Amino acid sequence: MRRTGRPALIAIGALLAVVPMASATYGGHVVGRSTAMSLAYYTVAENGLISECSGAMVARTKIVTAAHCVRPEVQGRRVAVVGRRARIGNPGPGSRTARIIRVAVHPKYRPLVPQAGFDLAVLTLNRPVGSPIEVAEPKDEAALDRVGATAVFSGFGVTPSDQGWRPRPARAVSLEVLPPYNCVLPSRIRGFARNQLCAASPGRGICSGDSGGPLTVRIDGRRRLVGVATLALEEVPCRSVVGMFTRVTAVRQWVQRQVGRAR
Repeated sequence: MRRTGRPALIAIGALLAVVPMASATYGGHVVGRSTAMSLAYYTVAENGLISECSGAMVARTKIVTAAHCVRPEVQGRRVAVVGRRARIGNPGPGSRTARIIRVAVHPKYRPLVPQAGFDLAVLTLNRPVGSPIEVAEPKDEAALDRVGATAVFSGFGVTPSDQGWRPRPARAVSLEVLPPYNCVLPSRIRGFARNQLCAASPGRGICSGDSGGPLTVRIDGRRRLVGVATLALEEVPCRSVVGMFTRVTAVRQWVQRQVGRAR
């Protein structure tokens, strides 16, 4: 676990076979059915352990999620993703499932240096499901520029750090978008700001299982995807967490190429 001069910096997928590594949506509220149908929950297997992550539908067969959920950090290990099923929506009769048939990871992602950014992947499903979220354009980020600007994060993660595994509905929290110096040292601010975002709010945040979940803003009445949850700075797991997110506009062209590909 790496130290940054601040709290611990950790990835926020959750291992189901051990105590959760870290940081779900604590302090939030359960989302309604229409919102949940744009959100994905899935698990992956690595060396006998099962991890859970979240994601966002950006097309009816495409999920945007965090690359660290689907790529091992240890050389030589293998993460089983293709062939596993993703659930769209909250647990229950209204949800839909589909099989993951393809995984694409952003070419600039570096598994051993997750804080470098570009922690993004696109999963392809074997059939159309869900209701896509629009990917933000650069002009949409103007909503994040003002002091005190907020965005909404949604994910299927746990709420207390010691919560055991069980089917959970997605929860949403409103987070304040913070200046980069809240997440990185001064020497890294410029690089961080190009492809990442920093957000937190007192008493609300992200926790294990939220990796890959969407950070959104509302523009002209429609949700726009501006970030994807990747890392967390934790003082207290699931109680005092600053979230780090891949800036979607920085990888928008790559995402569009993946979405445009046939299954």
